[in-house]
Amino acid sequence: MQVTIKRNDKVGTIEWSEESFDGATVSFPEQYVVEEVNEFLDTPRIFRIPQSQTIDDFKEVSARPNDGLDFMKLGLSELYANTGIFVEW
Repeated sequence: MQVTIKRNDKVGTIEWSEESFDGATVSFPEQYVVEEVNEFLDTPRIFRIPQSQTIDDFKEVSARPNDGLDFMKLGLSELYANTGIFVEW
């Protein structure tokens, strides 16, 4: 999976692969943004995983976005709200 990220008119990428997984590879022109994204992806978060179609039926799971594809997708959906870095799907 690869997504494009943007901040202040600069563009980069986040690449993640289940086959050769050593963590996400972040490319961006400014090193502080790379470090900020890597810290976000390596920090455990609480994800609310739906268990049915009922709005209040979910379980909370603590995981890092780097822990798997589903957690990566959930983490990337929160990246902008937590860092101001926009993700283009």
